[in-house]
Amino acid sequence: MTSLSKSRPGSSGLSGAAVRKSYGLLLLLAYWCAAAVCVDSFMARWGFREDAEGMFGFETMLAGEAARPWAYRVLVPDLVTATANVVPASAKEYLAPYLMKASGVRARYFKGTPARWTLNFAFAYHIAIGLIFLCLFFHLLLLRTLAPGFGVRNVALRDLGPICYAVILPLVFLQGAYLYDFPELFILAACVWAAAVYPPLLLLALPLAVANKESAILMPLLILARYWGDDGINIPRRKLWWLGSASIVAAAVFWTIKISVSGHRGGSVEFYLFENLKFWSDPRSYVGFSAILAAGVPVPKLHTALVCVPATVLWWAGWKSAKRDLRWTLATALAINLPLVIALADRDELRNFSLSFLVLYMLALCGVQHFYESDEGVYRRPETARQDEPQP
Repeated sequence: MTSLSKSRPGSSGLSGAAVRKSYGLLLLLAYWCAAAVCVDSFMARWGFREDAEGMFGFETMLAGEAARPWAYRVLVPDLVTATANVVPASAKEYLAPYLMKASGVRARYFKGTPARWTLNFAFAYHIAIGLIFLCLFFHLLLLRTLAPGFGVRNVALRDLGPICYAVILPLVFLQGAYLYDFPELFILAACVWAAAVYPPLLLLALPLAVANKESAILMPLLILARYWGDDGINIPRRKLWWLGSASIVAAAVFWTIKISVSGHRGGSVEFYLFENLKFWSDPRSYVGFSAILAAGVPVPKLHTALVCVPATVLWWAGWKSAKRDLRWTLATALAINLPLVIALADRDELRNFSLSFLVLYMLALCGVQHFYESDEGVYRRPETARQDEPQP
């Protein structure tokens, strides 16, 4: 490290490595806090749906007795149950004062009857909260990691974008939220990362994504669209081989789960087409506020005109400057997601756009980047500024 006496004028006397490490630690802390705030908003509103036991409530999911289609989403319930079962009873007893009351989880998040808050239930509940928090935290890290590959050159946008994303994310959960939602976002992002960096990992990531939520069976189409955007018709055979192999394994997982729970009540999907057509044709649907982020503090819902109009402008700016692979991936994601949301989502259940979240986020960053680099932006590109400087 350079000493203060030997540092250049205007220098802090700190080495670049020390500054980078300090900045990295602070950025990790910011992501940790952003994920915590997001999970708190999510849990304060919905808990783990203890008010829907018998259909898709927490105990029902962990017992493997949920109605279809929730019965297909086995990954997180099985992980929570397995983790809770391997911890000895003595450890749970030691943690009992914290689990039962001191953590504040029961008072703030639990939506069921007090009699159900037993020690085993409380332990599983805390494990589930920790799991969804870590999934969201690592999802934010993956968003930062993936941004350069989607054409986001601005380092500040890569670093700070995930924090803004986490603050806004609770607004997609106004019409429902489930135990598997944050793990879904993390595993889908992990699939994109694996496809770009080390395709053999798709053999693990894609089947896990399908075990978490069956709609991930469509994820190979998005990955293929990105490969096409990158390489055109000359997609390397190695990429196609690993994607095809992972898709076969994922399909096997998909059908194994479907067959194993075929005796559960309910159906494979729930149709809301006519309710949705009525909802989206009503002008009043495009005006509304929610207090999900903070009690008594209204914020506009994401599907209202107050948000959609400027967001569309931002996405259009991003589309004009986006790389070809981002355009292809977004077009494919929306071609898949829009019909599914219109037919199967419950009105403004925006969480069902989960297959599109990552690419919509990247396109928004490209739009902000376009603004900052344009002549009308806050600052101009250095080369543009140099051209405009008066010549001697």
